[in-house]
Amino acid sequence: MWTDEFITLKAIQLDWRDLIEQRANNGHFPTYFLFLSGWSRVFGESDFSLRMPSALFCTAAVYSLYGGARGALGPKAAIWVALFFIFNERTLWASQEARPYALTMLASAAAFGALISSLRTGRPMDWIVYVIWTLVGLGSQATYPSIFLGQVLVIGVWQIRTKKLRADWLISTTFLQVCAAVMFSWLSGKQTNQSFYNERAWPEVDHVIKGLNQIFWGEYDIVWSSGAKYLGIALALFLTVAAWRARHSGKQEPIGIDSESANPALPVFGLGLAWAISSLVIMALVSGLAKDVMGGFRYYAIGAGGAALLQGMGIAGLKRPGLKWSVLALCTVLNGVTCVAWLFNPGDGAREAIQFVAEHRETGEPTIFCTDKPELMAMHYGLGDPLTPVSRNLEDEPELRRIAGSAVGESDSFWVIYYKEKASPFPDVIQRWSAGEWAPEFQYNIETLEEYDEARALRYMRAE
Repeated sequence: MWTDEFITLKAIQLDWRDLIEQRANNGHFPTYFLFLSGWSRVFGESDFSLRMPSALFCTAAVYSLYGGARGALGPKAAIWVALFFIFNERTLWASQEARPYALTMLASAAAFGALISSLRTGRPMDWIVYVIWTLVGLGSQATYPSIFLGQVLVIGVWQIRTKKLRADWLISTTFLQVCAAVMFSWLSGKQTNQSFYNERAWPEVDHVIKGLNQIFWGEYDIVWSSGAKYLGIALALFLTVAAWRARHSGKQEPIGIDSESANPALPVFGLGLAWAISSLVIMALVSGLAKDVMGGFRYYAIGAGGAALLQGMGIAGLKRPGLKWSVLALCTVLNGVTCVAWLFNPGDGAREAIQFVAEHRETGEPTIFCTDKPELMAMHYGLGDPLTPVSRNLEDEPELRRIAGSAVGESDSFWVIYYKEKASPFPDVIQRWSAGEWAPEFQYNIETLEEYDEARALRYMRAE
């Protein structure tokens, strides 16, 4: 697990009142965390246990997305939609992350399926299911309104153009908008995370291109060079055009709409909704969000469902077999290679660095851990005491020297663990301190060095 997942672990160890307060103060609804708190009391707090709900949520999202796509686009296109969703690296990532992204993916997919069913049947129960899943989405992640408002806009325009404005839809969406206003008024009054207010800036074009690429093809830059982003965005635009050209295919049936579901208006609605569900990348354009939020492409992962809808409709709408299979092959390469590379990615190495030190250090040997709030991470992976935490944001050199001297004392050896410390001055301080720059009687040499992707473990031995 990585830093944010340990924030999850810390939250679910609180009682439910403190959990709600702590998460709200950090700009999060507590829905997912309350669920995981109950789950962990039954199944424990291992990495596997904490991540399992996300795997289940994403699996359920596949079925929900397929059902909705079948109703809106037809059975053939729905198969492509499900496959593109499964083999999106962002879906795989969300399915193993002990964070709310997978639950929000499920909520958006299930709301989409219920919405299609509601518009087709008009049954009150379908509208109730749509309202429930939308509320789950709104209560799962603070970025969900971009999906919901996109749906409202698309459905409203669709109904006006087809002259079929529906009272059941108006009642449902009005109720949901009131609920959303109340929920987010409460959250905005609670949260104290200053990153939501500071350093606002409109994103650059390159940022938008990268965000769209990640929605469609996953974290492509772990494999492909930076030039691949232009291929990815070109392919995404091509599929968009193909989907748009196939919007009236309910009359000709080339995307597999059967006689029971033939409705030439629904594919147009499906196309619009695809963009609406993919709209997390647009959140950076709506109000100029904080730089740290704009830079976190993980927030855009929920858009994978919308990208899959668009890809499925585009592929199924291509009439020339040679072109269809060529485009499909290219999509498979972009998605498949990125997925495989991600599956074999060893991660940032924090767990490995901690466990290496835990296995090799002697009883009572001092250990300094340079990261933010490392105590829970160290305890979770069995490091034990003594442990001296050092924030990677601490820049006061005298204080860093004091911490190093106090932690090591007169020990003949000590360990240092670094995790994402690249901007920290502590590595330079510990190097000069161990060389005896400030205390010549204490000089240490590096005896062991284990390096991981974003973590390192070093053992220092006093020089003779």
